[in-house]
Amino acid sequence: MKEFGLVLRLPGDVLFDFDRDWLHYEAEQRVSDAMDYINKLPVTYKRLQVEGHTDSKEKVPGYNMDLSRRRARTVTDYFIKYKHGRIHDLKIEPPAGLGATQPFAPNSGPGGADNPAGREKNRRVEIILYHK
Repeated sequence: MKEFGLVLRLPGDVLFDFDRDWLHYEAEQRVSDAMDYINKLPVTYKRLQVEGHTDSKEKVPGYNMDLSRRRARTVTDYFIKYKHGRIHDLKIEPPAGLGATQPFAPNSGPGGADNPAGREKNRRVEIILYHK
């Protein structure tokens, strides 16, 4: 079980274009907004880690795991490059790409039918703040 204090969940389509690992034109503002939110929190956290997640639909086995790692790295690099305020005091952990290993919603429905709404929720980046 993870010991954390807060998880900020950012939908993948808010940050990245389809099948890409660089922040799209509006995404930098979203990540900056998350950074500002963290800086305004009344609780002081010790560490921050970015996790990348995908849905279970992939072209080639292992592709989504790699994509999730690259996306987590992109957001982590943004935090490192532009950190300010309280974030300066946080230890920024190496990013984690988890692919489809921790779905937030079902990727498929009853009988194995595709669940596009569930898959969309699974394509995300989570910014995790730890107390210790």
